[in-house]
Amino acid sequence: MAGYFEGKVAVVTGASSGFGLGISERLLQKGASCVYMAARNRAALEREAQRLNEQYFGRAIPLVANITVREDIEGMIDSAVREAGRIDFLFNNAGQPKTKMTELISGDEFNEMVQLNLMGVVYGTLAALKAMLKQGSGHIINTASLGGLVPVPFQCCYGATKAAVIEFTRCLALEYCDTDIHFTQFSPANVATPIFKAEYAEQLLKKGKTFEEIEALTKNIGVPEGALALDTALDIVFAGIEAQKTDIYVAEAEDLYRLFCHDRDKFDQLTIDVSRKRRAYFEEYQRMLAAGENPLTLPFPG
Repeated sequence: MAGYFEGKVAVVTGASSGFGLGISERLLQKGASCVYMAARNRAALEREAQRLNEQYFGRAIPLVANITVREDIEGMIDSAVREAGRIDFLFNNAGQPKTKMTELISGDEFNEMVQLNLMGVVYGTLAALKAMLKQGSGHIINTASLGGLVPVPFQCCYGATKAAVIEFTRCLALEYCDTDIHFTQFSPANVATPIFKAEYAEQLLKKGKTFEEIEALTKNIGVPEGALALDTALDIVFAGIEAQKTDIYVAEAEDLYRLFCHDRDKFDQLTIDVSRKRRAYFEEYQRMLAAGENPLTLPFPG
């Protein structure tokens, strides 16, 4: 749909890196009048907004916000509507991965993931929907995951939150089918973004490290071999949004989802093999941790 983003106002959460930053830049490339970029990391957010504004002349607006805090999200939406007069797109992108032995996950830790990956999406959607209903149009896009489409071993916590995001999005798409308000979820598999260092970064943050220290400590953590380039993933995502699709599958997500739905025996066979490799990895990880060795030197099996 030509010109779908031109002259529009967008809010993007998790916008200081990865998909959120890529989405923000792609929106500006496609002619958005302004993009409100929200994230917790003030230094990275302001640095990236400044970089974009050198090319896009003040159209990138940084907003420091914590999406687990409802008042922050509502304030973010209110600021966009008040300053720009409307909100055409909301990208609920901020989130956190978790790949971990389930017996080591506490109830509080699980609840933190629910607040971040699910309730942040809910808070943003409820706030933006009110504005969009009043203006008569809008589009809300939620970042989900392959882990929400199919079962992934050692990701029960992450997968549960992303499955909820997918169901939430699909329900809304049907509920508002006769309006000009649209809902999309996109589910990536492996894409080359900082998500693969995000879990360790969050652990460091809880230990009191600053965002600047975390960036230095995690700079050498790479992405899995064969991960799809972010620009290629964004091509897929934006084409799906312009077509107003409810579901967008990125990288190998569609093939694995189809396999899960139509050949469960084959899917289970493949996934059980992954599960056993990951079990061996995590057991060695715990052994190294207990021995005072650095488990980050241990290659993750995928």
